[in-house]
Parts: sequence; structure tokens; C-alpha cells
Amino acid sequence: FAFFFFLETKHFTEIRDKSFRDWKVSPLLHKEFQAFKGLNYVEFDEAFRLKASFIKTSEVQAFLFPTSTGGSRKYLKIGDLSFKINGKDFALSAFSREIKGVQDLFVPFKDLSNVEQTYSAGRYVYLKMPKDGEAAILDFNLAYNPSCAYGNESFACTLPPRENFLQVEIKAGEKKFISPRNAEILNK
Repeated sequence: FAFFFFLETKHFTEIRDKSFRDWKVSPLLHKEFQAFKGLNYVEFDEAFRLKASFIKTSEVQAFLFPTSTGGSRKYLKIGDLSFKINGKDFALSAFSREIKGVQDLFVPFKDLSNVEQTYSAGRYVYLKMPKDGEAAILDFNLAYNPSCAYGNESFACTLPPRENFLQVEIKAGEKKFISPRNAEILNK
């Protein structure tokens, strides 16, 4: 199964890189676009593809999340995910923009890898809404940076709520973006 999950992650990263090469939707600044060679990811690690118990909230609650541009976005808290990493218990809140027909859960989070290895404001991961009684699959290999991580101020990104700050390093998913221009300077 590990190889299948690796391929799923590879497919995700290829689609993401392809969208960054499309100037109509790319969050890259014009000066970065031409030199873009692809995003950087931590190597796939099956240990960060987790089964999480999911408990729906008894009453859907609306939250206004601050954004990177000083605005806010409304999300609905759908439930809580509980999981273990290295034998320790952790939890994340899961959100959606819709009440009915929720198929995907939006999980903005921060962890101890932020700043040094990953984007300082946090990352996002989406997962399928589990069927009643089933575990959710929380795959941090699919964690990615919000669009504002690339220096383009026209993107407003939802900031993770305090309850989604994990006190552990998530060494999986997309790494911090280093612009191609800065990479050339660093490599000299």
C-alpha cells in the first residue's frame, strides 16, 4: 500500500506544480514565474499518513478566520480529528465553507517546522469527509502552502486558528518556498 500512497502524493505534487506554471492561476510573482522549476517537498513518509478519529460537532459553529491581508473569511467547524504521532495524542479542528453535502474537510494548521522548514504562517491539508463510524485519513504528505506564501499580495490566505497549532514537527508535505532568484544567490 505504501507505493500506492506514494503515487497519490506524487500525482498531487505534479498537479500542483503544473498549476504554478500556468500564469493565469499561479500565485508566483511575475519576476519568479520564468525561473520556476517546481515546488519543494519533503520526501514521502508513510508515518505522516495517519488514521484519525473524526467526531462531528453536535452543532455547526461559524468562525471568522483572519487572513494574511487583514480581512476575514467565514468557515464552519464540522468536527474534530484526533490522532497520534510518535505515541503522543494530537487534535485538529476541521472546517468547511458549506453546511450541506460536505465532502472535503479543510484543515489549516501550524506546527513546529514552521519558519525553519515550512511556511511561517502555516499550511493547509484537505481530506475526504469520512463516512459515519469510519476513520478519517489525514495525510500530511499532502500538506501545502497557502497562495500568499509566494510573495504575491493579491492573495488573501486564511490563517490557522490557535487550536490548530500542533506542538510537534510535521516533516511532510510542501517545504518553505525559496524563490528561484534567492536560490541562485544562496548557491553562489
